[in-house]
This record gives sequence, structure tokens and C-alpha cells, in this order.
Amino acid sequence: MPQHIIDLTLDDDLQCWGTERSTDSPPDQGAVVVISPIEDLIEDSDVEFMDAIMDDPPRQKSSSSSSDSLNFDVSRMWSPVEDPKGTISSCLSSPILGICADFPVDLTDDGNQSGLDSVCPSVQLAEESSGTLTPWHGQEIHDVPTIFDEDTGSIGQSVELNDGSFLYIEEVMSHGGYTSYMGRYLKRTTMLTDPSGIPQVRGELVWLVHMSEPVPFSEIRQIRPIRFSNTRPRQWQDHGDLICRLKFTIMNRNQIRNPKSNQTVPQCDQEFAVEYLTWEEVTATSHPARKAKELREGWRGRNNTIPFGADERSRRHSPLAIDAENPFPQVIDLEDVRHRTYTFGDSYCGAGGASCGARQAGFALTWAVDKDKHAVETYRTNFPESLVEHSEFNDFMTNNHEDLRVDVCHTSPPCQPFSPAHTISNEVRDEMNSSCIFTSRDLIMSARPRVLTMEETFGLQGRHRGTLHRIIMDFIEVGYSIRWGVLDCVNYGVPQMRRRLIIIAAGPGEKLPKLPTPTHGPWGSFLRPFETINSTINEIPEDALDHDVERLSERSRYAFKSPYDGNQPAHTLTCSGGQANYHPSGKRSFTVREAACLQTFPMDFQLCGRSRRKQVGNAVPPRFAEALFREVRRSLRETDEKELEAEEHVMAVD
Repeated sequence: MPQHIIDLTLDDDLQCWGTERSTDSPPDQGAVVVISPIEDLIEDSDVEFMDAIMDDPPRQKSSSSSSDSLNFDVSRMWSPVEDPKGTISSCLSSPILGICADFPVDLTDDGNQSGLDSVCPSVQLAEESSGTLTPWHGQEIHDVPTIFDEDTGSIGQSVELNDGSFLYIEEVMSHGGYTSYMGRYLKRTTMLTDPSGIPQVRGELVWLVHMSEPVPFSEIRQIRPIRFSNTRPRQWQDHGDLICRLKFTIMNRNQIRNPKSNQTVPQCDQEFAVEYLTWEEVTATSHPARKAKELREGWRGRNNTIPFGADERSRRHSPLAIDAENPFPQVIDLEDVRHRTYTFGDSYCGAGGASCGARQAGFALTWAVDKDKHAVETYRTNFPESLVEHSEFNDFMTNNHEDLRVDVCHTSPPCQPFSPAHTISNEVRDEMNSSCIFTSRDLIMSARPRVLTMEETFGLQGRHRGTLHRIIMDFIEVGYSIRWGVLDCVNYGVPQMRRRLIIIAAGPGEKLPKLPTPTHGPWGSFLRPFETINSTINEIPEDALDHDVERLSERSRYAFKSPYDGNQPAHTLTCSGGQANYHPSGKRSFTVREAACLQTFPMDFQLCGRSRRKQVGNAVPPRFAEALFREVRRSLRETDEKELEAEEHVMAVD
């Protein structure tokens, strides 16, 4: 009685292609079948099979075929069995080990494959009359085996390049008889030379936005179906079809040239962004996607996001309307909605530099936390409208879990262990401070902010880059897009050279805000001139708080230093004052009030308790914080205005 056998051939991605036939039929006749990737047919217990491939045993040729192929009985494979995966595994046993070695099998390839859990059954019959292979996992295969034709290659196709990267074609260009292609350049996350915190998962691709060079036809290897999505997976897994959810952008912005002059304005070393794809970017590829509002509600809950801000203290009476399209009807204020205020939470708030800038940018301060009792006293004095707690961060998260929901969160964990100026080591203290930097994920899970900002030392971009990448990965894994770069506060009206790493993260369904544009620059830049020491401290009244010049001069009378020109920005102020930071006269150091003004605290800002100079030096400069949060507020308003206009349009049509 003739047996059913299958002639198999392995391609470079370990995809098995073959023809089912009877033993009494010629090899070129029979039903075309597609077998799952061979790695998926191998259970963990089949160690001998894997070892045989790796050890490269002597070649054996199949006598029934002129090509390298695998022959085995598949009649068992299509019979009803309790364990189809085990049956398939047993079919791929020792009789074919030597034959497998005939093929160039690369076990490190991240080709299109799926785990054993999705293999049932692993053999699918194709339409004999179609002349094409039925794609596994529902992928569209244009030719056999996925050949890219220069004459038929078109926009909307995705292809694999010779170097292992990929291209989603958006433009076809012909010149001088040569054809080249432009589009989305994609790479496997496992092949990134500098992953920048992107989770490295097999089958996951990332769109490298900053790489957009034309690709000639000669560089294209084959068609490779790629799925685009704007949702994060339930968990990052090492199997599945090729899928792209993220885009990575690097902007070289060492200097920004003013179009009206030949001057350049330094802004930051480089700007980086890892973002989840938008609804528009996914649907442009003819793939389904979830709209921004759906993503936001899925993350923060229905009706937990109030457009234009959750704070209603400034609302006035105005006509209302009901959004009937929402299964959970929501009241929309048609006239006065834009007068709402976004809410703000500040972790590791210190004396309140970030909160001061946020209030000046139009945010409603909701809560704050810090473990320094003197800083908390200062914060409570200056921001009575906010709930501030003297507590360890983790205790605050536990005790106030239900009351932390805000539109925007800011965090400035202790940065001393990562600062280039950190020279005196304290193992216990450094370990505690280092652990604080990873609390952003806990903050996100509790507060579910639409946007989170983080301010840290620029040292994280250098020798502590691994720590920065871990922080970025935490944001990405919970579905947040993230942008970061090193900014100099002097470009935003702060009269001191102060370089800080700024991170902005936007939750699901939110537009990722940009880094703020410089407002101050050198002469000829058509920006405001840099603020200087003299222009700042000369405006301080003699009777100002914390400004006892005579007492400080008496204490410093034997500590003369070289005088210098005060018509320039100061060096970076630190909790101890900072190196080379003293009064331009050289006769004394800065008073606490002078230091506070150089940090751009308002003149009426009251410092309380002890360690006032430390409170000032550790703070985020309020003027810089204001520039940052104005950009965040602008981005949120753009999103809310766009959605409100769409809802008003729907109601007008109805």
C-alpha cells in the first residue's frame, strides 16, 4: 500500500515548503503544502535533533529527489491524535537528522515564526489550482517564494533587504534606467547596535525615521509581509509574525541655525524619541488600528480623562451638551471648556522649583511628595493649594494610591550618584538614591498621567547610559512614548549654565510633546539675550529675605578670590553653591537670595527651615520648568481641541 510522504525544502528563515504525494507518484506531482518553521516543530525535549543540526553530521541525500529535501510519512500527521505537536515532533526524528544538515540552517535567525502554542495543526493544504502557497499565519505571499519583481514592485509592499533590514515602500523612483525605493526603513529590535532602551524581541521591528536613503532594486532580497500596529502587546514575546509598533528618531541638534542670521544657537547634544505608531501611520498601511481616544480610555479608564484638564475650580456656568455617541455619555462644555486647568503632581518635589514653573505655565497643583522635611516646609508655605506630604516615595504611593490621578506628573529623583560632579562616595546613600531613579514606572501605574516629565543630571547620557536605557524600557513596556535630550537652561532665560537631561513621556493615545524651543541666545540670534549675573542680582532689594550681605561679607573677608565680569551667566549652582560660583567682586559668595534668583525663583518665594542653600541648588529652575510645561500644556490642548472639534462636528451633522 503506498504511503503519503511529503518532500520538504527549508528556506533561509527555516520555513518548510513542500509537496504532499504518494510513494507511487513522481516527486513533481501532488498538493502544495506549507509547513510551519522547523524550530516551531521541535519541542524542548528534542535535544538530539538540535544537536545534530549544530554538529553538522555527514550529508545524506534523499534517493527520491534530485534536490535537498526531507521525506517522511505524513499520514500520521493528518490523523486525529491527542497531541498533534508531539506527533509532528516525532515525525521529525533521527531518520532525517543527516538530511537536515544538507541545508544552511541559521538557528540565530529571527525569521517569521510562531511558538508551539499556535501550531495546531502545523500542516495546511493549499489550493492546488492556485499555483501559489497558502501563507502561514495568514500572510500574503505574492510569488513563490516571495520574489520581488522590479517591474511589479509597488507602493505598499514590504521587503527584506540584503543586510537583514526591511523597507515598507512608499515611493518608487526611476532614473536613467535604474529603480530605487523610498519608505519606512525598519530593523529588527534584536539587530540594533544601540537599542536605547527598546525591548529586544524576536519578530518585533522598529521604524528608524531618521534613516531615509533611497534603496536600489539590487539591495532587495524578497517580499516579507509586515504588520503595523499602534498597540503594545499584552506581553513582549519571542514569536509571531513580523510586526512594527515603534518608531525611533534621532535628531542631531548640537546647534540650531536661525534662518534670519548666520548665528547658531546651541540647544542640546542630540534629541531622541521612541514612539508608538499613531492611528494615521498604521491605517496608511491598510492595517487596522485603535484611535487615540480608545487607547487613552483603555489605559486611564472611561470618563477619567476630562478634556482641557481635570481641575474645575476655575469653571463658570455655560451651556452643556451630551455626547450621545459615547456608550458612557459624557457632558461636554461647549463654551467654557477651554477654561479648565490641567492637574499636576510633583514627586521628589524638593522646595518646589518644578511646581513653581508648572503653576506659572497654567497648571493646577494637586499633590507633591518629598522626604526632606525642610524642603516640604518650604513647599507647603509657597503652595498652600497643593497636598504635600513628608514621606518616602514608596510609602506615599501605597497610602495615596486612589488619589494620585493627574493629567501631568513630574519627577526629579536624587541624581548625585549619576552626576559627573559626584566625587565623594557613600555606598549606602548612593544605593538608596540610585534605586529612586527607577520609581517612574510605579508612578505611572498609580497616577496614569497623560504626560510624565523627568529631570535628571546629564551624566546619564554618558557612563551611566545603561541606567538611562533601563528607564526608557520601563516607559515603553507600559505603553508610553518617550522623548529625551540634554538641554542647557541658559537658553531658556536662566542666568546660569546648567545642562540637564529632560525626559518627556506620553501615555497611550497622547501626542508626544516636543522639547521646548530656546528663547534666549547669543547676540545676533534674534532671540532674547542671555540673562546675566549682574542683570539678575542687581535687582534684589537690600531688605530682601535671606540677603544679609554684610554678615556674609564679614564671614568671607579673608577668603578673597579673583574678581570677574558679572555680565555673563553663572556656572551651575549646586546644593553646596557650585565650583567657581561666587560674587563677581570676589569678596564673598552669593547670598541665599542671590542664589535663589540665579535659579529664577520669584522674589517673594519664601525659604523655610535649614539647608536653604541646598534647597535652592537642588531645585529645577522655575523659568526653565515653565518653558517645559508650557510646551506640554500646548500639546495637550492641541489634542483636546482636535477631539472636541471632531465631537462638535458629529453633533452638528446629527
